[in-house]
Amino acid sequence: MATDQPLWLTPVPTGGSPTMGAVTVPEGFRPLDPYDLDTRAIMCAPGILVSGMCDQRHLARHRELFDAFLRAGGRMLVNGHVVEPWVTDLPKWRLLEYHGPRDLGITRLAPHPVWHGIDVKELLYRTGPYTPRTRENLERFGVAGFYGRGYLLDLPEGSTTINGLGPLEAPIDVEIPMGEGRVVVHAGLDLAIFARTPGTTLTRFTDNIRNWLGGAA
Repeated sequence: MATDQPLWLTPVPTGGSPTMGAVTVPEGFRPLDPYDLDTRAIMCAPGILVSGMCDQRHLARHRELFDAFLRAGGRMLVNGHVVEPWVTDLPKWRLLEYHGPRDLGITRLAPHPVWHGIDVKELLYRTGPYTPRTRENLERFGVAGFYGRGYLLDLPEGSTTINGLGPLEAPIDVEIPMGEGRVVVHAGLDLAIFARTPGTTLTRFTDNIRNWLGGAA
């Protein structure tokens, strides 16, 4: 039976690092360990959010299942550094050469529902848990580059670059049509972690992602 909750594929549904942020289930998502994948769980989901911490070699063993999900009209948001294309035509990640925060700034290149209402200037810095995460404190005390320090290579035909990284505006967030479905690839730290940044526009991420993946409000 279909569910109105998108899947969240992650190998660690609880716990996490206090510096990187607690790994908790995003609101409105159903967690699933990637080692417990099955056809019914995938094909009955309205959408799939994939953590960058997943074992990509294991996911590649289920490529036909993921391809079928997308061809049938499913939506997927992939986080992290793709080194094993476990979905057909998934672009690979490459490290950007950078020397400071200026080389890691984010530029909006195309509108997209996942980033609706998000101020991309707030994506550059991240701080520890004991610093109030206002925009001013992020710029004063934060470390640049958590959002992403690399970009995506060899984008398939029809891809849309949503956000660019650094002065070259290298593609860090892209949407790719696959059959009747769509996959968004974010080449960096899981977007759900940024949603827990009070005092910024980034708290919108959870709702935006869930809505784009077809989950009920």
